[in-house]
Amino acid sequence: MRSNSAWRALAFVVVPAALAAQDPPPTPPVVTPTQATQAQAAAQAATGRTVSNADISAAIQNSGLTQAQIQARLRSAGYDPALADPFFGAAAGGAGGAGGAAGGAGGAAGGNAAEFAQALQRLGILSTPTDDAQVEETTRPSADRPSGRAGGVFGKDIFARATTVFDPVTSGPVDPAYRLGIGDQIQLVVTGQVELAYALELRRDGTVIVPQVGQISLAGLTMDAARTVLRTRMGRSYSGLNNGEARLDLSISGIRSNAVFVIGEVEAPGAYQVNALATVFHAIARAGGPTDRGSFRNIEVRRGNRVVQRLDLYDYLLRGDASGDVRLEQGDQIYVPLNTRVVAITGQVRRPRIFELRENEGFSDLLNFAGGLLASASVERVQIDRILPPERRAPGFERVKVDVDIKGQMDSLARVRLLDADIVQVFGIGDVRRNVVQVGGQVFQPGEFELRPGMTLGALITEAQGMLPWALADRVKVIRQLPLTGQTILHNVDATSPAGQGFLLEEFDSIEILDSRVAYPGGQFTVSGAVIAPRVFPYAQSVTLRDAIERAGGVREAAQRIEVYRRKVGAAYNDTTTIRFSFPVGQDFTRGNTLRDFVLERDDRVEVMSSPGFRSQKFVTVGGDFAYPGAYAITENTDRISDIVSRAGGTLPGAYPATFALVRGGRTVAIDFTGAMGGDRSQDVPLLAGDQLVISRDPRTVLVTGAVISPSLIRYQSGRSLRDYIELAGGPADNANLNKSTVQDPAGITRRVRRVALFFHASPDVISGSTITVPVKPESKTTAAEVWQRILTSTSALASIAIAYAAITR
Repeated sequence: MRSNSAWRALAFVVVPAALAAQDPPPTPPVVTPTQATQAQAAAQAATGRTVSNADISAAIQNSGLTQAQIQARLRSAGYDPALADPFFGAAAGGAGGAGGAAGGAGGAAGGNAAEFAQALQRLGILSTPTDDAQVEETTRPSADRPSGRAGGVFGKDIFARATTVFDPVTSGPVDPAYRLGIGDQIQLVVTGQVELAYALELRRDGTVIVPQVGQISLAGLTMDAARTVLRTRMGRSYSGLNNGEARLDLSISGIRSNAVFVIGEVEAPGAYQVNALATVFHAIARAGGPTDRGSFRNIEVRRGNRVVQRLDLYDYLLRGDASGDVRLEQGDQIYVPLNTRVVAITGQVRRPRIFELRENEGFSDLLNFAGGLLASASVERVQIDRILPPERRAPGFERVKVDVDIKGQMDSLARVRLLDADIVQVFGIGDVRRNVVQVGGQVFQPGEFELRPGMTLGALITEAQGMLPWALADRVKVIRQLPLTGQTILHNVDATSPAGQGFLLEEFDSIEILDSRVAYPGGQFTVSGAVIAPRVFPYAQSVTLRDAIERAGGVREAAQRIEVYRRKVGAAYNDTTTIRFSFPVGQDFTRGNTLRDFVLERDDRVEVMSSPGFRSQKFVTVGGDFAYPGAYAITENTDRISDIVSRAGGTLPGAYPATFALVRGGRTVAIDFTGAMGGDRSQDVPLLAGDQLVISRDPRTVLVTGAVISPSLIRYQSGRSLRDYIELAGGPADNANLNKSTVQDPAGITRRVRRVALFFHASPDVISGSTITVPVKPESKTTAAEVWQRILTSTSALASIAIAYAAITR
């Protein structure tokens, strides 16, 4: 007897709403067991990939199914519902719980781990990889069978991939011919004069017990027969069933499981629990389908001591005919024998595969199985790669190739006997197209065209929508292949003449129509010099010098004359290489006839010369604390800083001469402003266009930077030395090189500490606005011993000098 919890899970799906509208029991949360479970091991074994408990937990959670629903589905599919227990809270509280649940599941499953993996796949809880590499590995034929060139054994891939195509319906009504058996659960409902609802299960003796009625035997009856028996027996107690005042309804709420055996050449032979609606297809799919050696055409269903059905899977796979797929009974055996004749067909067929042929089947059947020939198939011959029968073999002649000439008569293949392990090659037609000619170049529609009998060059050009305006129609090139020689010949055809229009074309002719713009290049002419837009122009006929000047935007105000340089062309050699023409530029020169009458030729160069006396104005910019800042023109090339400063009204009273800067090209030129204004010609430099003169106020600060403790801006105070400012910045750092410190005044002039004696240095003056930089000592590789050696050497040298000096002065 099934448990009440399982019955409620099944009744929730199939019983009337009035009976099923009760709240389901609380569902434990989905958890991940801490130890390995049978589900994990089985899934890894069945899918060939690493599957963790977390993967299975996530899959169960994503399915949205409760524990009761999953158990109900496992039971209806013929599996032990306890297999899912380790993944719900009640059984996964710890390592021990997980292990115990897994062990219980393993015991219930009888060690058949692959069954549970298939259950997870069938229920859609766990997905499996279906990539082509796995399918190819699954369907790879054995070494003594036709090779994988044919795409594998036909029908094998449908069993190799995870699919539910053969799964029986586990919910909803069953057909009237379904026969009840031990373990089936039925729902009996009486409505009308009396309201009754009973959930009944067929006991081991094949009976059900109906309250107020008694024991009724239903095993072996169809649904219609069982409905009649129940109405008759219950009519004795409830008269309304006899006079029509009450109605009896019978439905299946739980389908029993049958144990069947799949043996022979299947991927996973063994015993399987399947529900009573399962058919032969379902059992074979559960067993992984026939192996590469197994038969798809002669599957036997054995019941007791007799064969009740012979099944040909090709009926279903090729035509969708499942009429031979019988429903299985308890203890049925499905036997898949070895195949006896398999033939591969490759090449230009719609379904290149390895097919199994029966004894009376031949070439036409093989072509039908392969879906027929492709349009690109050749019907001249086929070739058979054959392993000779033992009685026909000789050393070195175990394998042969047999060409079958059919000459388009496919019926002639019926006389060819196909042997086991034959490989039939159907060839394709060639890529050569003989009835074509090709036209390219200067036509509106270039490409390949059909060559019709008597087709002429004029007709082909017409089909190509005619020539482009710049096509060279009088010298069309026709390139023709010479038969048998492998050579080509070129015909020059004048397509403007009647003879050229009627030039007959032959197959493989290639017609090329040239571009006059390439054959006769247009050339160019150049306008440069004192014009608005100097450039190179494409040459055109009848272009005058006036046209060229106008297309270049006209001449600039500096233009004085126009010179045209023309290449010399002649048969006799002389030293002249260029011919020069000169034209003055006057006030109304463009209105005269001279420029209008002079016609340019290809590759002429027009150069507009500037007047030597023309000078464009040049400006310098004055900014900062000048009396009149602004832009000032350089009147003569000899204008200097003092000249511009004087024209700018000099400096304002607050201007600090040390901050004066001359900026030229983005760089500052160090200038002593006081010296420049005092007559020092070396500082009062001549100015150039674009120069900038800037002066500002006294900043009254000194910037100390570099290798000091605290680089900072320090208030300027007269009388402070370089060392004073360094100390005010925190003093020198440990790696400071004080003897190479520099002072840069605001004008950009930089001075450094100078050595005045062996151990004495002189520092430059520091003025307001200066920048003091203390550099870092370079890393020294001299050791302490070397330093002391140098000191002793220096000391000895000084002592020697002192002794010599004393001896001289005595």
